[in-house]
Amino acid sequence: MGSAADVSRIDWNLFGALGFNVDDALQYCDNDKEFYVTLLVQYIEEQPPKLEKIKEAYAAGNWEDYCTLIHSVKSSSKMIGAVNLFEHAYALEKASSNSDENFINLNHDKVMNECNNICRRISALIHYVK
Repeated sequence: MGSAADVSRIDWNLFGALGFNVDDALQYCDNDKEFYVTLLVQYIEEQPPKLEKIKEAYAAGNWEDYCTLIHSVKSSSKMIGAVNLFEHAYALEKASSNSDENFINLNHDKVMNECNNICRRISALIHYVK
């Protein structure tokens, strides 16, 4: 696992400016910012392989696997306070559970890009070093 800066060096206001709800996320962490940073590091390390599996399920039209995988993105995004990504992944989860290919096709790339952007921003904000 990579490492992040000392919690005291992180500008928490920038997370809010990016649409994160840090207060809600900290509730999942018993208000422990060091644990929250650990979750953020875990999130940015786990997303790339998860997104690859989602892309494979998407390409195959395997909506059952897609639903399971996007559910994981949805849940982990909620845990870290990435509210917008949570909501967008939730919409894809619902669409995939209903095999709504039109909605999935319209939103898949947008959500994948959003997740990648969130990971890059988190990395910068916590001064992540792999």
